[in-house]
Amino acid sequence: MEQKYEEVLERMWKKQEENMPARVPEDARDILELERMGYVARRGENAVLTDDGEKYARRLVRCHRLWEVFFHEVLGLKDFEADACFMEHGMSDEAEQALTRFLNYPAVCPDGKTIPSVARRKRIMRKKGGLDFFGLFGLRQLSEVPKGEKAKIVCIKGKDLPRLASYGIIPGKVIEVIETFPGRILKVDESEIGLDENLCAEILVAPVEKICGRCQRPRFGKRCRWRWRHGAARDDLYS
Repeated sequence: MEQKYEEVLERMWKKQEENMPARVPEDARDILELERMGYVARRGENAVLTDDGEKYARRLVRCHRLWEVFFHEVLGLKDFEADACFMEHGMSDEAEQALTRFLNYPAVCPDGKTIPSVARRKRIMRKKGGLDFFGLFGLRQLSEVPKGEKAKIVCIKGKDLPRLASYGIIPGKVIEVIETFPGRILKVDESEIGLDENLCAEILVAPVEKICGRCQRPRFGKRCRWRWRHGAARDDLYS
């Protein structure tokens, strides 16, 4: 579905959430098209969502509010509305479920609105073999890094950044896992620091071999998406 139609459905769902009627505008071409597709029905001067329209719009709102939680809680952004709006469109069911798990199943978005639930088929998700949201981009949690490997910290979820920063554990730092049981012992510069598994699960890292050698950012596959910002030549994109 085109994004402009998705945005109409999303606005109608939010009006429904607030118990407000959705008026049919004078230029109702989008409404007419959605009616033809079976997502909207007209009731006099108002338009209402059909069962299919309500289901489609509910999922859009859910994805939007999950991204709001991610941008606010994980990345610490204050202005995230436009980014959440951009990311909600085209998001697969697998990515939505993985993002939900990563965020620990949030119930509300940053402005206090409920994140709507969606009906889904029951399925068994394997902890290691199943799809992980950040695994799509070659990233993983520090708690998943095996003994003896190095990794570069990409971001730290939650409110533990100040405490971890006092240990030198900050985004951009390369660390080495030197022990995994009973807790994780990390080598940071010349120091060894012990962290429990729950705290390590809040730290997102990229394997060192997947770090771009020039811009020091995670590279997705062979191509570094940020190389243009660092003045790389076209024939140097895959180095």
